[in-house]
Amino acid sequence: MTQKPRDAPACGPVRGDSSPGVELLLPIGAAHPGQLLTGATLRDQGLMASGLLAAGWPVPLLWEVIARPLPELPP
Repeated sequence: MTQKPRDAPACGPVRGDSSPGVELLLPIGAAHPGQLLTGATLRDQGLMASGLLAAGWPVPLLWEVIARPLPELPP
């Protein structure tokens, strides 16, 4: 089981597309390679996650929701 962060993710090297949401999504992608985002998708989804963080969503809850496997749809 992957350990969830307690507070805002630690900032790593400064990135051109950096935002609080990107800083949240990068370690999730590292822990769950199938959910790794890059490029424009990382930037766009990072902005969405930044909005949720700004609205008061706690990091552990966002981590859980984002890292949760998607349900399998019937064929």
